[in-house]
Amino acid sequence: MFDRCRGGVGCDVGRTNTGAVELDGSDDLLIWFDSQGLGVQAAVFYVLGRSLCAAASTEFDLESPTGGWTLSGGPVGQQFEYQWHFAALPAFQPDDTALILTAGRGCGRLGVQAFEICVP
Repeated sequence: MFDRCRGGVGCDVGRTNTGAVELDGSDDLLIWFDSQGLGVQAAVFYVLGRSLCAAASTEFDLESPTGGWTLSGGPVGQQFEYQWHFAALPAFQPDDTALILTAGRGCGRLGVQAFEICVP
């Protein structure tokens, strides 16, 4: 996993005081994985996160640049504790090798503590 800042020179991906990654639309998480040989028909993406806006929720967006699909999950509420949220993923193809996680619609600021991809 790599955090990427898509802004100009000197751009930095923020962190909360608990070490969570702060996504705000100018950055993302690039998640590399290998699905070769899995042959799974379904998977679920889980994110341990929370909205970083007072009294406003946000969504999270996932994109597969190699698989050619995008989807949204949430809403992710603004609680003091991080909570698990999920989105069902399309069946993995042999060329699926990455996911891009970004803050989505809503307030557009997402704190990410952890994530998992689970296959049945």
